[in-house]
Amino acid sequence: MEEQFQEIIDYIKHWIESGDYKESHPKLDKNTGYTTVDFVADYFLSNPNPEDEDEFNSTEIPLTVYIDNENKFKLEFNKPLFDFYFKGYETEENTNVVEQFIEFTEKSGLSL
Repeated sequence: MEEQFQEIIDYIKHWIESGDYKESHPKLDKNTGYTTVDFVADYFLSNPNPEDEDEFNSTEIPLTVYIDNENKFKLEFNKPLFDFYFKGYETEENTNVVEQFIEFTEKSGLSL
């Protein structure tokens, strides 16, 4: 599980360093000085079957990414967006993944 979490972090880091995040309509937060942008991370709960595109089990982890002037970043779980995505469909499994991802970012020093 932590390996997939690290892959998400690495992808976000690359997304920021390459400047690709600018295509996602970032906003400057005047109170914090951070540039903020929404990001939705896909987390696969089980390996997808490459022969059947409809057969996979994943969850989405909506995040707000805070980027400073040196392209260092912090992450914040976007609970309202999670509720919007999963209202009536949330499961113990996807809620558990989100909670573990939040713990992972806190241990990694990336949590806002």
